[in-house]
Amino acid sequence: MSIEQVIAVARSEIGKPYVFGTAGPNTFDCSGLVVYAAWHGDNKRLPHFTGSLLLLGTAVSKAELQPGDLVFPDATHVQIYTGGGMVVEAPHTGTNVREVAMWGFMTARRVFSGPVPQNTTTQAVSNPLIPQSVTDFANVVNDPNTWKRIGLYTAGAILAIIGLALLVVDATPGVSSIAGLARKVT
Repeated sequence: MSIEQVIAVARSEIGKPYVFGTAGPNTFDCSGLVVYAAWHGDNKRLPHFTGSLLLLGTAVSKAELQPGDLVFPDATHVQIYTGGGMVVEAPHTGTNVREVAMWGFMTARRVFSGPVPQNTTTQAVSNPLIPQSVTDFANVVNDPNTWKRIGLYTAGAILAIIGLALLVVDATPGVSSIAGLARKVT
């Protein structure tokens, strides 16, 4: 298992449709494609939420990108860097998984670091927000990037909840607003 296999798995899904909340094998959202490629290409279990993926691994600058790094053009989207300025992504509703030139860069994370040892079915991913000592905890709390990541995670979760509420409003007869939905539920 290797980074090359993660990329090969992601590329093998090119052409499959984007569907929010899915992680294959026939449809994908952006984080679902990463989860699928990680598991099938490197035996790694990753969270199926872009905000959580932002917290994994090691931060990587645009200049340091290597194939297999996770690229976040913004806080709500994740791509897999394939090298040469290209990424594989499941972009949005109405499109298919594709490989395109990198079109944005907020940050990147290095989650894949090489081959998985033989006889290992899963490998934990280190999380910089889980301190291993009191000193680590102090460093995490005092790092302004920690609070930026938590803020992005929270904002993404709030937007997802609002979006879900709007979908429920659309699907509920006789309800025309989130407030109306709240009155109907209570």
